[in-house]
Amino acid sequence: RPWTSRPGGPPVSTSPGRCPKRDPSVQASRSSSSCRTTSRSSTTSSTRSGWQLRGIGACGERRNRRGEGDRSDRTEQEDLRQQPTNGVGGQDPAFVLLRGFRLEFPKQVAAVPVALDERAVQPADLHRRATGDFQLIKRRIDQILLDGVTNNNDRQGGRTTLALSPDAVEQFRVVTNNLSAEFGRSGGGLLSVITRGGSNTVHGSLFWFHRNDNLDAKTTFEARNNSQGEFKRNHFGATIGGPIIKNKTFFFFSYQGLRQIRPSLTNFLVETPEFRAFVLATRPNSLAAQFLREFPPLQNPTINVRDIGSPAPGVNVFGPNDGIPDVGEVFIQVPGFIFDDQYSIRLDHSFNGGNDMLNGRYSLNDRQEQRPGDNSARLFTVDFLEKDQNISLSHTHIFSPEMTNELRLGYNYDPQINPSDFPDVPHVQFNAGRAGRAVSQFSQASGFVFPLDFRLHTYSLYDALNLTRGNHGLKIGGEFRRFLENSDFPTFFKPLVTFADILDFADDEVLTLQARVDPVTGSSTGTYRHFRTSEFGLFVQDDWKVTPRLTLNLGLRYDNFGTLTERDGLLSTIVFPTGSLADAQIVQVDKLYERDNNNFAPRFGFAWDPWGDGRWAVRGGAGIFYSRIWTNFSGNSRFNPPHSLAVSLTAPAQNPSAVYRFGFTGDPVFARPFDARGGSTAFRPTAQTIDQGLRAPYVTEWFLGAQRQLAQELEHPHAG
Repeated sequence: RPWTSRPGGPPVSTSPGRCPKRDPSVQASRSSSSCRTTSRSSTTSSTRSGWQLRGIGACGERRNRRGEGDRSDRTEQEDLRQQPTNGVGGQDPAFVLLRGFRLEFPKQVAAVPVALDERAVQPADLHRRATGDFQLIKRRIDQILLDGVTNNNDRQGGRTTLALSPDAVEQFRVVTNNLSAEFGRSGGGLLSVITRGGSNTVHGSLFWFHRNDNLDAKTTFEARNNSQGEFKRNHFGATIGGPIIKNKTFFFFSYQGLRQIRPSLTNFLVETPEFRAFVLATRPNSLAAQFLREFPPLQNPTINVRDIGSPAPGVNVFGPNDGIPDVGEVFIQVPGFIFDDQYSIRLDHSFNGGNDMLNGRYSLNDRQEQRPGDNSARLFTVDFLEKDQNISLSHTHIFSPEMTNELRLGYNYDPQINPSDFPDVPHVQFNAGRAGRAVSQFSQASGFVFPLDFRLHTYSLYDALNLTRGNHGLKIGGEFRRFLENSDFPTFFKPLVTFADILDFADDEVLTLQARVDPVTGSSTGTYRHFRTSEFGLFVQDDWKVTPRLTLNLGLRYDNFGTLTERDGLLSTIVFPTGSLADAQIVQVDKLYERDNNNFAPRFGFAWDPWGDGRWAVRGGAGIFYSRIWTNFSGNSRFNPPHSLAVSLTAPAQNPSAVYRFGFTGDPVFARPFDARGGSTAFRPTAQTIDQGLRAPYVTEWFLGAQRQLAQELEHPHAG
C-alpha cells in the first residue's frame, strides 16, 4: 500500500523499494533494521482492504525485534484500532453509523521515545499464532506483560489480570517460542503490551458502540415461549493526552466503560403453586415451608405439569399420587449482566538533557458481573467482583551511546470476590439420579463453593544494563518477584444439603449433609490462608552480528522460583517416613516442597541472509525454558487436615436431618478426632500431597524457519 503523510508531520517517501523516512519521535529497540513497516495512517483513509501484501526487501521487515531467531509478531496502535470490536466490526463507516460513533482530535505522535519495533502483524497472522502456537502449550505457562511488569494472575498461571482498553495501547508483541534470555517465569508464549504516552499537542478520542435485541431473531426456544430476553450492550470510552511541561513532561488518560444486560433462556424443573400451598398448609413450621415461602421460582411451571406422588415418613420413601400436581417445567430468563469501568493514566518525564526518562502508569479495572450459568431459577445469584490494579514505574538512564540502564518497579493486584447472598441459608439440592423429580436447587449453581475471596498481590523489581561493544549487543540483568495470596476457599462453609427429591424435602428428611468444620470441635470453619513465594532470575544476552548477513543470539538465564510457604504456619501434607504407604502421615510443614536451585536455561538463535540480497531470511533457534509452579494446585493443601475437614453425614445411620437448620454454625456430631498419624478410625479424611522433591517444570524448544520474498509486495514464510 502507498505510504502517506501524517497530519502535521513530514512527507514520507513513496519510492518503490525504499524505506520511508523514520518518524524521529519513535525509536526502535536495538534492531538491525532502520525502519518500521507500519506508521499511523492519514486521517483521509477511511477503509482498508481485507488483507495487505507487504515486502521484506529494502525495508527489512522482520518478525522479531533484533533480527534474531525468535518467532514474534507485533501489532501497533493503528492496526489494533482496526480490529473488530465485539458486535461492532472494524472502522467501516456503515458500522460506525449504525452502531455508534468515534470522534478523535488530532492524532497523537508520541513525544517520549517508546520501545517500538519494526513489524506490525496482520490480524489473521496474529490470530493464527495466538490460537495455534500458543495452544500447543498449556495457557497456564504463558506470560503477559504490561509496560514490562507482570500482568498475570499468578494463582492460575496464564490468565490476564487487566485487559487494557485498545485505545490506551500503543503496541503489543506476541512471541510464540524461543524467547531471549531476558524473559523468564514462563515456558509458554509471551504477550507484551506497551501503553500510549502523551505528546506536545493535546489529543484525544471518544467512542460509543451500542447493540440491543430489537433486530435480533428469536431462538427456537424463545419463539416457542414467545419470550425474548432483553439484551443491551453499551461500550463507551474516551482518551486524552498532552503536555504538562512542553518537551519534558506528558500525560495520557483513558477511560472505558461497559454496560451489558444479557439474560439467558433456560429450562428448569420447578415445584407448582399447588405443591407450595400444600406444604404451607400442612407443614407451616417446617424448613421446607420457609424455603418455599421465601424462595419460590421466578416463574411457575407451564409445561409437563404432573403429580409424582405424596410425602411419606422415611428417607427415600414416597406415598401414592394424591391428585396434587407437584412439579413441571418452565423456560426462565435467568439474569446476567456486566458493569465494567476501567481507568488508566500514564505520566512521562524527561530530564538531565534527555539522558534520564521516568515513566509511571496506574491502571484500574472495576467490574461487577453476574453470569446466567451461575444464577438459579430462584432469587439466588452470584456476583463476581473484581477491582484489578496494575502499577508500573520505570527509569531509563543513558550513560553513553553505548551504555544504558533500565530500572522497573511493578505491582499487580488481582482480586476475585464472590460474596454469598443469604449467608444463613444452606445450599439445598436434589438427587440428580432421580430423573424428573429433582427440582431446581435452592442455591446458586455450584453453590457449595461460595463464598470465595482471593486477593493476589505481585511485587516485581527488574534491572537491566544494555552495552554495545563492537558487533556485540549485550544485555545483563535480573528480576525479583514477591507473590502474596490472601484467600479463602471454604467449600461447604455453608452446608450442602441433598434430598432424594422434593417429596422428602417437604418432610425435611435429608439424604446427606456435608459441612466444613474444625475436626476437634465440629464448628464451622473457613480455609483462610496467607500464601507467600519469592522468586528471582538472572540473565545475560549477547546479540552478535557476526557478518552483515549473519546474526547470532546467545543467552543464558537462571531462574529460582522458591517454594510455597504460609504466613501463619497452616500448611500440612502427606509424608512417607519409610517410603511405604502403610507408614504415611499427615503432618504440618513449613514449606510444601524444597527449593529447586539448578534451573539454568541456555538460549540460542540465529538469523541468516544466505545470498545477501535481502530476499531470503533463514531463522532458527533452540532453548530451555523454566516455568514457575502456579499456586492453584499447591494452594489446595488448605483442605488438608488437621485445620479443617469436609465431613458428610448420611441417612439413615448418621441422621443428617438432626443438624439441618438455617444459620448453621457447626455441631459436635461433626467432630472427628485424629490419631497420632493424622488419620482416624472413625472417618477417612481426604488429603492431597505434593512431592517433596518437586522440580520446576521446563520446556525444550527448537525451530527452523525460512522466509522468501516472491515479489516486491508479496512474501511467503515457511516455518518448521
